[in-house]
Amino acid sequence: MNESLQNGHTGVRKWLPMMVLGTAMLVTVFDATLLGVAMVQLTEDFDTDIRTVQLIVTMYALTVGAFMLASGKVGDTIGRRKAYAVGAVIYAAGSALTIVAGNVWVALLGWAILKGIAASLMLPQIEALIPFNYRGKDRALAFAMIGGIGGAGSAIGLIGGGWVTSALSWRYVHAFQLVLIIGAIFGLRYVADSPPGERQRIDVVGALLSIIGLGAIVYGTLQSSQWGFIEPRDSPVEPFGFALTPFVIIGGAVVLWGFVAWQRRQEDLGRAQLLRLTLFQNPQLRGALIVGFAQAVIIGGAMFLFPMYLQVVVGEDALGTGVRLLPLSIALLVASIGAVGFAAQQSPRRIVRVGLLLMLAGLGLAMWAVDTSLRGLRFGIALAVLGLGLGVLASILGALIQGAVGDRDRSEASALSSSSSKVGNAMGTALLGAVLISGLSAAFVDNISTDGRVPSEIAVATAIELDGQVQFVPSSVVEDALNQTDLAPDEASGIIDSFETAEIQALRAALLVAMVVALIALAFTRALSGDKPDVAGEPNDAPTATTT
Repeated sequence: MNESLQNGHTGVRKWLPMMVLGTAMLVTVFDATLLGVAMVQLTEDFDTDIRTVQLIVTMYALTVGAFMLASGKVGDTIGRRKAYAVGAVIYAAGSALTIVAGNVWVALLGWAILKGIAASLMLPQIEALIPFNYRGKDRALAFAMIGGIGGAGSAIGLIGGGWVTSALSWRYVHAFQLVLIIGAIFGLRYVADSPPGERQRIDVVGALLSIIGLGAIVYGTLQSSQWGFIEPRDSPVEPFGFALTPFVIIGGAVVLWGFVAWQRRQEDLGRAQLLRLTLFQNPQLRGALIVGFAQAVIIGGAMFLFPMYLQVVVGEDALGTGVRLLPLSIALLVASIGAVGFAAQQSPRRIVRVGLLLMLAGLGLAMWAVDTSLRGLRFGIALAVLGLGLGVLASILGALIQGAVGDRDRSEASALSSSSSKVGNAMGTALLGAVLISGLSAAFVDNISTDGRVPSEIAVATAIELDGQVQFVPSSVVEDALNQTDLAPDEASGIIDSFETAEIQALRAALLVAMVVALIALAFTRALSGDKPDVAGEPNDAPTATTT
């Protein structure tokens, strides 16, 4: 075991393993925040639109989540430290490719695919290796530090990444990540490894089924804003007169059903499984995963909604966007570290409920604070309250999941946790983004139809011409376009006001969906333990996966 455990080393040497492991969390958070603050520059550099940037955001999180379960098995087989090293090398290659990307598809390959696969290899090893490097109160602190690193990385990514993107280019941020990950590769010698498990074959069929199923559901949700959800808009095909969206989503669900059936067959035959379904018999693990998924949906959606609105509608640059979102990251960081003492005195169920209620309050405040500029104290308070809720959950979920299983299940539980989190990020970006874009079209058409200044024939003609393809743009762009027409000033003012109101209504609708997600998660907290959490035990002292 690590020298810091064996010989009681303190200070910097003691926390070197945490620094190395935390690097994976840090660089992946950088990726998520950079995608948010660099939206406009990406569209300009690659001559594309926000929907394509949304695809990169979604594909990154989806790649991480979809490959996570298979990657966890790699850690079990070859050793978790070695799996982390392989992931770090792939991450370095993805960073290098992204730095030199000349078009959006090369950026998608390097940023979303290669770095996503790499993150799927590194992230499951973090929570699984912490118990082998720290014990007692140090272990509880290490789990909380992972959440803190997420908050700190988000803050650094927003401000540092925003400044570098505005002053230079988003490519320099990837160069910084490349330096960090190379440092982590050399620092792995300070990390105590867990012993590799019995060498086993990877369930390739199960991996493919899970990737295809999850990918279809998230991609269908993402495309719903363009294709239409039921009634077709710009759908590539129209089966039975409907949009393609529900067929893609249902197809994905059917593939996931096939994945479950395949896992049961593998279990019956005594063969390697990608995921042991018996893990879900553990109510605490099941409840924690659902809450973690909901948290990821909300943060993934928020980190797409707010940066997109601030840059595309308000006109902020990358640095200005980072500054405006800083209350969320700072509050997340403070809560994830500060809640450790609170967590030691309260039951996991109460802590999780406090976190979810704070998230609900933050989302509700954000709905109240939304206006055409997103300026002022109200919006900052809303972000801070939302960040507090996210931070409180971050302080407990990792330890709660690891405390629900025994030593042999830690890697699989960690991979399952990371997978559900990243798929939640992808779903949040896809779902809330689709609600935002679809809501804009619907609200704008409704607003111009009821505005007395806009003649009915103009309102009808506008609705037919747009056909649901309204884009988020500054109102000045709409005004400039209307100035090129022969509309009367009152008619043009009515259309501009209708558009500005529609943008606010669409953002509020997306935030309302996020609140519904948090409420659903709140209903599942009954499965969590009412006892104080045991996060300081030895690696093999936790109950097995089937313990209730």
